[in-house]
Amino acid sequence: CLAKELQYNYIDEQQIEGDTNLSKFYIDKGNVEGVQRFNELKKRYPDIQKTRYINNWIDTIGRCVAKAETKLFWILSSEIDYSNFEFNFYPSTWQHRMIHVFGTQWGTWGYTYLVNKDQFLAQSKHVKQIEHMINLNFVKNKITLAKDSLYDVVLIDFGNDVDSVRNAIQSKVSNRKITTIEYPGNYYDIFKTLCDTLPVLKEHHVWICSSICDYSDFDFGYVREMGTNEYLHVFPSNRQKYGDTFLANINELRKTIEEIKTLGDYEKLNFNNVQRTQRLNAPTTIIQEDTHVNALNDNYDFPYEILVTTDNADIEITDEEPMPVWNFDKDIIITSHGASRIIVPKEAKSYIKKELYDYPYIVKSKNLINSKPLDIIFFSNGEACAEENYEHLLFKAKEYEYRANHFSIGGRAPTPTPTQSPAPET
Repeated sequence: CLAKELQYNYIDEQQIEGDTNLSKFYIDKGNVEGVQRFNELKKRYPDIQKTRYINNWIDTIGRCVAKAETKLFWILSSEIDYSNFEFNFYPSTWQHRMIHVFGTQWGTWGYTYLVNKDQFLAQSKHVKQIEHMINLNFVKNKITLAKDSLYDVVLIDFGNDVDSVRNAIQSKVSNRKITTIEYPGNYYDIFKTLCDTLPVLKEHHVWICSSICDYSDFDFGYVREMGTNEYLHVFPSNRQKYGDTFLANINELRKTIEEIKTLGDYEKLNFNNVQRTQRLNAPTTIIQEDTHVNALNDNYDFPYEILVTTDNADIEITDEEPMPVWNFDKDIIITSHGASRIIVPKEAKSYIKKELYDYPYIVKSKNLINSKPLDIIFFSNGEACAEENYEHLLFKAKEYEYRANHFSIGGRAPTPTPTQSPAPET
């Protein structure tokens, strides 16, 4: 076969300049940053043309094909910052008929394309979404920057210091509107209210945030992957998969919100691990009594409180999974052996009369923390086996770091010798 006999020699000493002076079309999606970005590009490329985004990328690019003066042409988006992007990419010969997709720092899909006019016309007759085209090339060594938030924010107020959380978010999305809505006890009612009250728009995404989270490290410039437009994106809070930050397509939610009863029933959930928030610290009450019940308090400004016994007040907590707050029926969570530390939702207060077991939803954490050991009191009445049993108790107490003390009721108290070998385990 002739193909097997061919040998390739790649010449590095000389390069041929390809035609990089290609037609460019700037797609205006109506975001507030778009005007300034277009003006900056206009200075660099005076012949760039602006056109409005309509329906989808297939229809929008189709409007540009007839205006393109070169066989290959660029499609740019007002949602992307091109300040440091160089339009010097030119495909290899065998990639010339492909449509090249330039991703963002978030993933392979972006809103920047280098399009082959003939290939696009041939394929666009048979598909409605650009991700369904068969001849796509995802350029991995050249990405664009998604810099600013594209959507307004709805902030759920849990009753804590909502103003400080709002100010932190506003500093990151200065050009976006932030609306505050009170937490009604579950997230489903929040989404139902938004679907009922937000205006009907052709495209309508919103960020939904919670006042119990820290957004100082969260990037609202996130761009979702192509093909996930209809999903509700859920961003975790610490290790909690059912997090408190959402990127929601309101138009998609409206289609099925009436058919479900809880947010967890929504079929198009995307648990997104690209970034996460941190839960703020919940109020903690130190228990001085033998029961947790008397320490229950529903006046705190958080969806739950932590109760911990006084001897475990400094118990070490590492990488804890926060309580999910999606539904009305929230669990009491036992987080340590002996229940020296528990997490109690605010809703439990109305159930509990005499003891925590009055509440129907109680679970144990997957990884229980070791509580501090209690003192052990050993009583004897001079029995023949008392000294042997006490030695064995000392051996076991040392193994588990318990403190053992002996009290004699009558007769001679055992007097263990420090050098005496412990009794064998029985």
